[in-house]
Formats: sequence, C-alpha cells, structure tokens
Amino acid sequence: MKGSELLSVLDILEASSTDRSFFRTIPGPVNSPSLAALWRQSEDAARFLRNRTGPGAVGMVLWPSSECVAALIGGLRAGLRIASLPLPARAMPLDEYITQLKTIDALFSMDLLVVDDEMAPLLAGLDLPIRTATFSETARGGPPGPVDSDGILIQFTSGSTGAPKGVELTMGAIGANVTAIRERLGCFGLPDHLVSCSWLPLSHDMGLIGMTIATWAAQSMVKSGGIIAIRPDHFLRRPESWLTACSESRAWVTATPNFGLEHAMKRVPAVGSLDLSPLEVCIVGAEPVQAATLRRFATEFAPAGFDTQALCPAYGMAEASLAISLSPPRTPWVTRSVSSAALEQGEWRDSTGGDDIELVGLGQPLTGMSVATQTGDVGELRVRGPSMLTRYHGAEDPRTPEGWFPTKDLGAVVDEEVFVVGRTDDMLIIAGRNLHAHDLEAAAAAVSGIRRHSTAAVPYGAGHYALILEPPADARVSDLKALCRDVRRAVAQRVGVGPAAVFVIARGSFPRTPSGKPQRRRLAGQLRKESLPIETATHFR
Repeated sequence: MKGSELLSVLDILEASSTDRSFFRTIPGPVNSPSLAALWRQSEDAARFLRNRTGPGAVGMVLWPSSECVAALIGGLRAGLRIASLPLPARAMPLDEYITQLKTIDALFSMDLLVVDDEMAPLLAGLDLPIRTATFSETARGGPPGPVDSDGILIQFTSGSTGAPKGVELTMGAIGANVTAIRERLGCFGLPDHLVSCSWLPLSHDMGLIGMTIATWAAQSMVKSGGIIAIRPDHFLRRPESWLTACSESRAWVTATPNFGLEHAMKRVPAVGSLDLSPLEVCIVGAEPVQAATLRRFATEFAPAGFDTQALCPAYGMAEASLAISLSPPRTPWVTRSVSSAALEQGEWRDSTGGDDIELVGLGQPLTGMSVATQTGDVGELRVRGPSMLTRYHGAEDPRTPEGWFPTKDLGAVVDEEVFVVGRTDDMLIIAGRNLHAHDLEAAAAAVSGIRRHSTAAVPYGAGHYALILEPPADARVSDLKALCRDVRRAVAQRVGVGPAAVFVIARGSFPRTPSGKPQRRRLAGQLRKESLPIETATHFR
C-alpha cells in the first residue's frame, strides 16, 4: 500500500460512515466521535497546522484522545513531518523531561509542539523555546487549501535516559506494514464488527500503528467497528480495566507486551462478568515473550471464553514501522526447548533436558519482510523490507549496502519461524521500553557509597530486571535493607521503572572485565543458577 493509498483508504470511509461512535477513550464519555467526524476533524487540524508551521517538524506528545488522533492524521494529510514524542517516564522530574524535549528540538527544529489539554498547564511558563498548542485547538482549522499530501512520521525508539533517536517513516512504509498485518491477522477472514481495544500509549508503535491506524484502515473491509483506547495510567492503577473493556466492547483484537498479561492477572474481574469469546487476536510483543505467561493467562481466562489460539506472539521494532513477524490467529503458537549451552556457542540444538531454555516462536516474517542471521544458526538478526525506515535522526544508519538492518537482537530462524534469544548488547526490554543497563547502573550509583562499576543491571523474570551490587566498604549488615530501598527509589525516579529486586553480594565477589567493567552476563548466569554469594536480597514485586 503506497502512502497516498493509505490516506485514500481512510478517506473513502468519510462518505460511507454513519454517525456511530468510533473512537472512545477510557476513562471518558461513552458518546464519542464517529469515523466521519474524525476525518472532518483531521481536515480542520491539517489546515490549522499548515498555517502555523514552516519547514520544521511538528512535535506531538500523543495521548489516547480523538482530538489527538485527528491532529496526527491531519498533520500527515498536510504533508508535514510529525514527530511522535515520548511521554514523560513514570516519576521523571519535569525539568528532566523538558531537557529531553530540548534535545529532540535540537534534532528537528520543531516549529510547534502539540500537547494534550492536561499537559499544557505544566509547560506554561517554563523555559521551552518552542511554540505550543493543544490538540483541541487544532479543531479551529485554518485557511482553505488542499489537504491531500503525504506526510512523514518520525517515531522514537522507546528508550530510557539515553540520547533520543528518531526513526523516519514514509506513509508508504506504514501502509506496507498495515497491509501485511491485516493480511496475517485476516488470513481466516475479518469479522463484520472489528473493534480494537488497547491500553498501549499512542507514543508506542504498537499502540499507534498496530491498534489505531491499522484498525482505522481495516474499516474499509468490514461493516462496522471502533477503537477503544484506555489511558495507560488507568490500566496500571486498575489492571482489570483492560479485559473488562475488551468484554464490554466485544473487541476482536488487542495487543500488549508480556508485562501487560502479567499485570492483568494481578486483579482478575469476576469470570462471570467477562465474555472474551469475541477476542480472537491478542498480539504479544515489544519485549521478550514468556511461554509460562502465555499459558497462565490462557488458563486464567479460559472460563471467560478466551481461546489460547488467540495469543499471537510477534516480533517488531520502530525501525520496521511496527511488525516484522507475527503468529496468525486460530493457530497454536509455537515453542521450542533449546540447549542453552549450544546457544552460547551460536548453535541451535533441541534440548535433551537439563540445560534447556523454552523459546516462544514469534511467527513467520510478514509479506515482503526478510529475516536472517549474519552467521551460523544463531546470531544477530538482520531484517529488510518495504516497511523499513527512511533514515535515522540522531544516529547513523547502520544498514548494509544490500539493505540489511542489524537489529542487535540475538536469534534464529527455524522452520521459517522467528525466535529471539536475547540481545547482542546490554539493553533490557522492560514493559515495552528499551532500558540501557549502563543508565540503570548510573542511576543506582547516585546513592551515596555505591560505585558505578560495582553495580550491574540484569534480566530478572518476565519483563523485569534486578540490580546486583557490591556494598560500600563501611556498610553494616543492618544497613543493607535500607540501602536496597534507597537504590530502588533512586533508579525509579531517574528512569521511571524500578528493579524487581536488589541483591547485595559479598565484597570482593563482583566479577569485572580486565578493563574494570561489570561482567553482566556472568552475574545473570549466577543469579539464574542461584550461585550468587548473596548477603542481602530485597524483592519489590
């Protein structure tokens, strides 16, 4: 699907749509804009934005609201460069978020920053050298003129406090990905009534492209439908809100990281109050997918009509617009037990027991996408295809002359199924965010007495991480529990996601490389094998 074709798919719906509600925010009013009303609002937004911008980009802090979606589509219709800016991390100080916005502005020279009505008062009076507007203001429109251009979307790889990196996508690339996703999910046919329901932020590629743009475009092939957008903070406070909304809206498709499945099981609604039988697609991606979590979720909600074959593990990244591979619905998802010793040697060998690792298959590559390893059975995954980025902002383009993009994901393609083993670098994917180990360690080292190279961040269970540290020389055993709490608090305030556990190990036992760097993989292996010389362990989940 070319860029103009994607907008045409959205456009043809204006004439055929009724006044039925289409986009609803939870919490929010039950009566919501129809698809036709959203398209008209996007035209007003296109004229408003075009009248107030120059050659720079328009930054948007996307929020789950109909005004926001209309403004985004309007900016693309106006042919503008729309930069989808990250939301502030949980517990991130406002001054640190402003610094992040200024850094992004230095990359794009933004002409305008558009935010939600709730955020606007927080930015008022601050030293932010960018003109601001709200999504509701874009509904005022502007001078008449054509609004049929193809814009550019710039979305950021989800990160922590590292330097921002923008991924530039054409409408053609997004259209190719939307088409391929629809083909894979609709391989057994689409329902007459297609509703998506998601708690994912629109600043996340899965929330924006997967749940919003793809659902909107699919309306041309069904009789009716809609989008239910749950505020992420609402889901975090009320885990039951997601599946309750899926049940009440009779949603056909949803999506979540592995973390979301775990969080939903913390507070389960009365099974008799749920009907999840219409939910035929639950895409699971954005972070490592755990087979145990999939099984527990399917078992937990089977009495409510949820079918385990609705779980569709997937692999993707912002650089590919969204999805690279995807398991189809109504098909058993795949797992393989593999020898961990073989994986360490770059080999794929089915386990005979003892040292096995169970990996979840993430589907076959979507139409047009190619996935391969550079060397051997197991290696860094490389991808290419029509939905890939045009270029990076704030980083060099790492693609080969043949167009292969190195993902930094360690994996294999076995029987055409994509498997991800881990990362080739020290990045941790937590709740859909990329958290750099060195950033987490630096935040921990801000606590008095903690040394930077005596701290390591390592994976810890499904979608979590732990910090392992050597105590200060003058620390008493009675002080270690308080030290663990101080470390967690400091890291959570800095990056927005605290560790699930902090382990203090015996002095002199912290492994380092010859250059003094922490040996994270060795520590992670010791933790997994329960061979760490732990003096104090404090768990926070």
